[in-house]
Amino acid sequence: RRGVVIASGGFTRNAELVRNFGRPGTERIVPITGPGSLGEGLVMAMKLGAGSAYLGCGVAPTGPVEPTAAEGNLTCYAGG
Repeated sequence: RRGVVIASGGFTRNAELVRNFGRPGTERIVPITGPGSLGEGLVMAMKLGAGSAYLGCGVAPTGPVEPTAAEGNLTCYAGG
């Protein structure tokens, strides 16, 4: 069995990819990723016939939050 791994960056600034590959509600998350996180490499590869196994948006809290009182601003990283 053969395959190719494409590591071309995320796609959190591409609403269509987020809608198609993110979990329900992911499209409402404001991305804090760079403006170039458009998934152009993924789009190009899929146009050439690449599959999309294991493709999705990841969401992880990055803080800062005060651990005892759970106060503060919580920033979410939404990477795809």
